[in-house]
Amino acid sequence: MTISSDIILLSYDIVTVAISYFLALLFRFDLRFSQIPDAYYIPYLKFIPVYLGIVVSVYSLFGLYKSIWRYASSVELSGIIYANAITGILHILLITLLLRRMPISYYVMGIMFQFFFAVAVRFAYRFVLLVRKLRRVDRSTAERVMIIGAGDAGRTIINEMIQSDEVKELPVCIIDDD
Repeated sequence: MTISSDIILLSYDIVTVAISYFLALLFRFDLRFSQIPDAYYIPYLKFIPVYLGIVVSVYSLFGLYKSIWRYASSVELSGIIYANAITGILHILLITLLLRRMPISYYVMGIMFQFFFAVAVRFAYRFVLLVRKLRRVDRSTAERVMIIGAGDAGRTIINEMIQSDEVKELPVCIIDDD
């Protein structure tokens, strides 16, 4: 039985989003768990399950669980930016209105950690594929090529060269009329 990559990514998001806001509280109180007042820790514990449902819903709306991450690009990055902006604003509004106002650093660092974790896992996969490809190509014997055109077509050619097992050329330069 294999677990779908969507389920793994969704589980990763649930864990890292919860950790993001916990880390924000922890950093706010000098990395001392015992220094976090119950007045902040209890609202965090009450709100985080609700927030996790919001995050998963918004991420799904932006297609962050349906992309093929080996082709992750600026389109996926913009989706992550918008999804995190929306969820961050909802977090600020809802926890403040429903439970209590949290320290400003909690909001800012929580959103930053959430964004970092979301981007890191999604683009790490692409980076690992690139590194594997570069290791497979024998740099001493690989034919070095120059790509003419840095637009969508040039980017597509480079992606195909990097991801293909059959291509042994190594792109080393891109030129464009811009």
